[in-house]
Amino acid sequence: MKESLINFSLFITALVLSSLLIAPQARHRLFTTIVNEERTILATIPFSNGDEFYKIVKIKSGTTVSVEIYKLTASADFSLIALFEIPDARDVYYDINSAPTNLFLAHLDSDGTQEIIVPTMGRNLESKLNIIKFNAQTKSFAHHSL
Repeated sequence: MKESLINFSLFITALVLSSLLIAPQARHRLFTTIVNEERTILATIPFSNGDEFYKIVKIKSGTTVSVEIYKLTASADFSLIALFEIPDARDVYYDINSAPTNLFLAHLDSDGTQEIIVPTMGRNLESKLNIIKFNAQTKSFAHHSL
């Protein structure tokens, strides 16, 4: 009798755990409670366009990689002007000029302005290049993913 009760308890426990892992919403809730939500700065780089200066910051928080763009103000402070979140992303390093980097600038088109390149890896371990373009006319940034 006692062995049957133990077997039944194990069966119920396995059933509950498997349903939590199969249901996407339940799996997400379980995963986000386990994952550390602490913000970690992964990389920073300076960016300038003429007389304007920016600081680009790559941050990891839980399962999200984000890019924060700060503009240097007249009072020598940095003010957040743009935030781009890349959900379900992992940090990735690329070998650029024999140096590993996870955030860099590169000319990808002929507009005369460097693009901000943010390499990440998705949930299924697929590599992604997130490109943040600066529009000199509107003085704004836009995110594109490849």
